[in-house]
Amino acid sequence: FRNILLSEQFDIMKPWCAHRPYQDMEKYPVIFNIENHCSLDQQKKMARILKEVLGDQLLTKALPTDNPSTLPSPEDLKNKVLLRSMKATSTIKPTETSLEDEEEDSGIAPGTRNSKLEWESALNYQHCDSHMALNYGRFLDNGGCGYVLKPDFLTDPNSEFDTSSYSGIVQQRLTLRIISGQFLSNESSRDIVDPYVHVITYGYYLEMNTYYLCKGLNPQWNETMVFNISVPELCLVRFVVFDYDKLSKNDLLVSFCLPMSTMQTGYRHIHLRDTCDGTTYSTLFVHVDIQPLKTFASPKP
Repeated sequence: FRNILLSEQFDIMKPWCAHRPYQDMEKYPVIFNIENHCSLDQQKKMARILKEVLGDQLLTKALPTDNPSTLPSPEDLKNKVLLRSMKATSTIKPTETSLEDEEEDSGIAPGTRNSKLEWESALNYQHCDSHMALNYGRFLDNGGCGYVLKPDFLTDPNSEFDTSSYSGIVQQRLTLRIISGQFLSNESSRDIVDPYVHVITYGYYLEMNTYYLCKGLNPQWNETMVFNISVPELCLVRFVVFDYDKLSKNDLLVSFCLPMSTMQTGYRHIHLRDTCDGTTYSTLFVHVDIQPLKTFASPKP
């Protein structure tokens, strides 16, 4: 065996960047997320290799725009390769390089850090946790294609987003009746499970409700919980089932996360996923009701 060179890795990926296996993907940008632990000198060598291999496909400068604070859309970035990476910190003499040079060397387009409402989280794909569950849930919308459009009030250049004043945002009241569970088991234990349910809403505000212990594979709760959702377009709803243990840490059995905007009313079976988002036979039987609360007043001039 021998070490694989960085240039060889990107040589292999270059044809895929230019000719995608699916027609709908042909022109949209490819994003490389590199976990970078190299020194600044090594990063400069990496940047040189990336430029040599990917050429004009690699985005190294900000795209021309009328508003530098606005991030480009996937439509603007067609046929481009983007690199997302952390840079090593180092003390550099001003005569050696500038901030603009560093950004260009690292392959990060200048001016792409500022956005109206920005979430930034490092996801560890080798470890299944709540952050990964939220990531899966966020991208369930739009067919799981990898791109989700922001709501209009986050893309309108004239918008001053504020939950107490922005016109057009309708608060919603989400009422969930958790009726029963099916096929809830703990693979790490032979004991009969004592399942209980967390329902958490992630959005402009964080809310959590818990209902209640019930023994067995097919428990019945028939309990109701109510959430007031301030900004439904930004809200994720996560259902989590734990196995209660009196003497040790409670085990997470199964969960499911989805955007509030995709929830449908009425009686529903929620098909739960394991801790790494794999399919299971476990379900929750629930009733969903969504009602508008109020429309915010127009912002004052």
